[in-house]
Amino acid sequence: MDFKVLLRAIRYGELPIHNIKHLYTSKPQKNSKIPNTVYQTWVDNFVGKTHLKGIERFRELNKDFSFSFFTDNEIEKFMKAHFYSHPIYEIFSNSLYGPLKTDIWRYCVLFINGGWYFDINKCVEIPLNALISDNEEAIITFEKNAIGHIDDEAPNDAVMKLLRHPNARIVNWGFGFVPCHPILKRVIDNIVTDYPLWKNKVVENVKDAVLLFTGPLMLTRTIWEIAEDMPLVSFKQAGIDFNGHGNCNMTNSWSRYIKSRSYQHEKNKIIVI
Repeated sequence: MDFKVLLRAIRYGELPIHNIKHLYTSKPQKNSKIPNTVYQTWVDNFVGKTHLKGIERFRELNKDFSFSFFTDNEIEKFMKAHFYSHPIYEIFSNSLYGPLKTDIWRYCVLFINGGWYFDINKCVEIPLNALISDNEEAIITFEKNAIGHIDDEAPNDAVMKLLRHPNARIVNWGFGFVPCHPILKRVIDNIVTDYPLWKNKVVENVKDAVLLFTGPLMLTRTIWEIAEDMPLVSFKQAGIDFNGHGNCNMTNSWSRYIKSRSYQHEKNKIIVI
């Protein structure tokens, strides 16, 4: 338990923490390529009361969507059931930080099932159906901040031609895909390829390393590759932060760290063995 976060939650009236499982219910699938299911995950089922209200609003905006929630134990079971014989499972199992595991899981669960993924503290403030037509196969969005380059490589001509914001980082806190989409396959394969570079390596900044290995920088690099050698792959680009409707940090969502300390300030650690 993080006692600093606990004291802050007491000060701001965020206690008691609330179980969110009741918000995650199934709805009939609509006739669209991307299934109308939103996948989310957190360590357990509990968040602070203001964060709960934010999740409720997101759920209310998308009444025709199923919302499916996985705890840490449940993503472990999913990965074992679907990827036990795939090399990505070894990387998932050997990851020492939760964000690595959840990065991997989000790509894998949508590769198997299709649908949408959103971090538990993030949402879109308009209905998801307003962002995309029924025949779309994928939807991505970009961050406000310029990325410049990845691994000392600037976006090439193919990237500049295909992407509307080629110098921006592609977010991985929210996206949607049909099952087996080639972007998801490529990002999973790239994580497998890069694993030896990170295995047992002490990194100076854990958060920066996660961003590169499995997070938005890995997703961005992958889509840059897709732009160059698979330019006909179909995906919709929803501007910056879902055309300005994305909420990257629900009010008081920091309260979720009462029981699970954030990795953001970890230094000089191994992230995967």
